[in-house]
Amino acid sequence: MRLSRAIAAVPSPPIAKVEQWLERYENEFGPPIDLCQGAPSRPPCEQLQRALSNAAFDPASAKYSGDLGTQSMREALANEMKVVYGQQADVEYTDVALTAGCNLAFYAAAQVVADRDDEIILPVPWYFNHQMALQMLGITCVPLSLKPEDGFQPTVEACEALITPRTRAITLVTPNNPVHRRYLPIFPAEVLLVTRAKA
Repeated sequence: MRLSRAIAAVPSPPIAKVEQWLERYENEFGPPIDLCQGAPSRPPCEQLQRALSNAAFDPASAKYSGDLGTQSMREALANEMKVVYGQQADVEYTDVALTAGCNLAFYAAAQVVADRDDEIILPVPWYFNHQMALQMLGITCVPLSLKPEDGFQPTVEACEALITPRTRAITLVTPNNPVHRRYLPIFPAEVLLVTRAKA
């Protein structure tokens, strides 16, 4: 089967390469620490397995939810965001849509806000799936370099310097993947002010 040129040009995920490194590693610096989250090597805890089993037997689980997902879950997520970012956070359940994981959420969001040859700013080091998704969509990925000496914290000034007339979004994931750095709580609001001023 012939793949499209856009898909064929996307680099392979690095997971297989990392697994090869692990096979050669001989514990010179101690045993490896498994930090995997998206593809865990262990089953979920017993409590979660029971909840999943019960849900599988519930006839309501076989029905479609609303297009944006179950309202109670959307309300819970909006409330959680207010716990994290403060009750003044301007988010309601009507602002929330549920997807089958963050990769699909990112892909859908990129399709909604950007066209081919538009730009999305993406912090580096980045979660490779985000870069791959943008490349598949023909959206230019603009790297926002995060430095270890700055604690991998982005700055508003660095974001602002990268914004062009083709910029459609700035990707902020906190805790950041892969360095797991939490951005300062005020940072997303500051970036929002800058982007509104530039719009």
